[in-house]
Amino acid sequence: MLSLFEFPQEALPAHLRHGDQVERVERFLAAGLDDILGLGVPWRMHPDVRTRTWKEQPAHERYPIIHKVYETPRGPLRQAVRQTDDWPHGDNVEVISDFNIPRSVRFLVENEEDLERLPFVLGAPSDDQVREFREQASQLKKEAQRLGVALVGHCGAGADMAMWLCGVENFMIACHERPAFARAVLQSIHERDARRIGLLLDTGVCDIVFRRAWYESPAFFSPPVFRELLFEDLRSDIELVHQAGCKHAYGQTVRPQDRLADLVELGVDVLWGVDPVQGGADLALLKRDWGDRVCFIGGVNSYVTIGRGDRNEVREAVRQAINLLAPGGGFVLFPVDAVDGSVPWSHVEWAIEAWREFGTYPLRRATAP
Repeated sequence: MLSLFEFPQEALPAHLRHGDQVERVERFLAAGLDDILGLGVPWRMHPDVRTRTWKEQPAHERYPIIHKVYETPRGPLRQAVRQTDDWPHGDNVEVISDFNIPRSVRFLVENEEDLERLPFVLGAPSDDQVREFREQASQLKKEAQRLGVALVGHCGAGADMAMWLCGVENFMIACHERPAFARAVLQSIHERDARRIGLLLDTGVCDIVFRRAWYESPAFFSPPVFRELLFEDLRSDIELVHQAGCKHAYGQTVRPQDRLADLVELGVDVLWGVDPVQGGADLALLKRDWGDRVCFIGGVNSYVTIGRGDRNEVREAVRQAINLLAPGGGFVLFPVDAVDGSVPWSHVEWAIEAWREFGTYPLRRATAP
């Protein structure tokens, strides 16, 4: 099953372009591909928070510095980022953005005083937001049932949020030199995530709840630190998901075989982002050791293999992924970790051709030409 739901409009041929996600699913299904519907949980800053934003050009800096201050009832939180040529947010700074991490001069949370103010920025949604969210959830469930696709709820950020708030180097150093501070950051994030998961599950509409965990990989967290700082909060979230009768999907792309024993113990149902190239995933080992307990989504690298490979290389990568991960089920073929306009559509068509050649059940053992 090939799932291509992260394609940007400009990368799609005319017959797959769409106005919203429901139309996208309709068009992809009509083309013989698979897709899902997604549901995000709202949040907002506390209504008493006021923001100020301005820009400066220091003499010693190549790029302007954008400053943003959040005035909370307990004092200010401050951000400052370099506005590089590829900065996507105009003259503003978002709380949540991967672009903040390498460009920040001052992160939002750097000390204990910042922690006291953080809950005012990562606040609960308003009553109006909750009402609109429930209406949206109900409508999307009807569409998912009509189309016969899964509805995936997106909430839960964990260490990803910690990196956005504190910076990668700052937070990883804090895990070792200021563990009480790191635990407090993660506790604040966990309380927010638990509220949002509760709101999502209360709608009763989702089949899968997705946690983004790109920064929770073994590249950042050793096994002891992962278990000390992240394990129990993640277990609590997964238990909530399972109690509601949903599956839990965990999204991270780096050396999953190094972390999967912990994830299986925690009860993760779906590992999202299995990448044998940039992520170093050992597909054979994953299937052999965990294939009867975890569904794998991925199998083929997007940017290197599909984006830069020739037709035979793309075909071979798809063949290997299906050979290794598909027998017995529990596999969704997907280009990891997404496809953007840098990937030629003709190369995507090669992957689709190979999927159709090798991916029909009952599977035959696909051999190289």
